Amino acid sequence: MSDESGNQNAAETPSHGDERRKGGRRHDDRRQGDRRQATDPADEIARKLEASKQKQFEEKRRVEGAQAERRNQDRRRVSERRKQILSEEEDNLAKEKEEAEARRLKKRNKKAKRRVTDRKARKKRRRATIKKIIGWIVPMIYLTLLFGIIYGVVVYWPQFAKMLK
Repeated sequence: MSDESGNQNAAETPSHGDERRKGGRRHDDRRQGDRRQATDPADEIARKLEASKQKQFEEKRRVEGAQAERRNQDRRRVSERRKQILSEEEDNLAKEKEEAEARRLKKRNKKAKRRVTDRKARKKRRRATIKKIIGWIVPMIYLTLLFGIIYGVVVYWPQFAKMLK
């Protein structure tokens, strides 16, 4: 059982041409392993284990990504809230300044108005006082004249009457 090349096992090893004709399997299955699924149970378990590890890794990645996204959203929300609070505080400060300015102006106007009214009132009081004084002086002058006439008549009339006789 030797062929022309001197191979003892020539009957057991078919030539490649025979393999193609008979539709049999090639003797080098190792090169075909990457094209076909492994039928070995250990290879199957290893493949499933690798797939589950990959799935866990992807799930972990996805969860971590979601958590990171949530953290980023929380940070953005917090920063936006801070900005909003700061802008509200600035608005409140500006509003308080405006109100304080308005109160100050109102007070100043009120004082100015009071000064004007006080000036007018003083002027009126002065005029009233002058009128009162005049109101007392004029009658006193009339009374003085009247009393002078009466005194003159009473005291000097008898002497005047004597002179006339």
